[in-house]
Amino acid sequence: MDLASQHPWADAAGLYIHLPFCREKCLYCDFVTFPLGPQAEPYLAAVEREAAAAAARAEPAFARFDSVYLGGGTPSLLPPAAVARLLDRLRAVFTISPDAEITLESNPEDVNPQAAAAWVAAGVNRVTVGVQTVHADTLIAVRRHGGSAAVTAAVAALREAGVGNIAMDLILGLPDEGPTRWVESLEFCLGLRPDHVSMYLLDVDDHPAVARRIRDGRWRMPPDEAVADFYLNASARLAAAGLPQYEISNFAAPARRSRHNLKYWRLAPYLGLGVAAHSFDGRRRWWNERRLRAYVDCTAASRRAEAGEDAWDWTRRAREFVMLGLRLVDGVSRAEFQRRLGRPFPPEWAAALKKNIVPSLVLDDNGTFRLTPQGMLVSNEILQELFDAN
Repeated sequence: MDLASQHPWADAAGLYIHLPFCREKCLYCDFVTFPLGPQAEPYLAAVEREAAAAAARAEPAFARFDSVYLGGGTPSLLPPAAVARLLDRLRAVFTISPDAEITLESNPEDVNPQAAAAWVAAGVNRVTVGVQTVHADTLIAVRRHGGSAAVTAAVAALREAGVGNIAMDLILGLPDEGPTRWVESLEFCLGLRPDHVSMYLLDVDDHPAVARRIRDGRWRMPPDEAVADFYLNASARLAAAGLPQYEISNFAAPARRSRHNLKYWRLAPYLGLGVAAHSFDGRRRWWNERRLRAYVDCTAASRRAEAGEDAWDWTRRAREFVMLGLRLVDGVSRAEFQRRLGRPFPPEWAAALKKNIVPSLVLDDNGTFRLTPQGMLVSNEILQELFDAN
């Protein structure tokens, strides 16, 4: 079954462009990135070639886009004129809705009134600001710049330019930080009245450089219990500030939820352009070449830069539908599961979820399974138990 054709948002896909250039790689980053240099211009030309080739294939899942996401890397590092040209080229080859959500990721030190005005003129209407923490010593330790003054100036510039949707990112679990510092960072952000807040938990296992510093005793990490307590308290604080939780790590009023990221969590189609970018058309998922030179060479030779794909049988689809759906506060509807997957919700999965109702980790609300805030903290364990029930 084609999941895209069964999706209520099937008439519009998401478009992701990976802009992989950074001043310096953050210690906790596991994305494909490269130092900004002379390779940026040929890379952007390669992305334009890939876009034109993808448009020429006229795949039904990608007939129209209502979200464009410029991610990285650090898209705000690029000259604003390069961002404008890229968006113009994308509009020239793809059908992009006039009211599309167009997001640009930024570091606060890159945002100034001239850049913000140029982004808005190019069509950007949503900007994410990578705050992570407001404490300068922690930023230095993880090889980031920014800080409270830079964030304040960035938000002021974006508002003055007319950006109507400003998102801020925070990370919990950075070295030598604890609840007091987390509260300071959160309250600082809320004082700037963001439209959206992402609050990510640092996973040490995914970041070898961080894990090595912990083993060596150079960094101290907060206890899991402290992280959990703050996460629950912060979720309530964000809701009280008008930013209710809608996904494990994301908080916003309904009108300011990330339209693009919701496509990932709802298994709607999305097309990824650029090095290491992933795509999904409802039938299969694939990803591009990770090596910069190889990616550019593929597009120059009019070859697809695709490097691999996932097997996508029914079980894989069903598991992803449940895994991603449970990240959302809307949860997983058994009726929607059957409509999208063509089979009833597996009774052994339902039984595994119902076992967690008594410890207040899962809710069963008229045929829809949802994780409670406490359940979201242990979502990986709940999903493991569920999928082991086969």
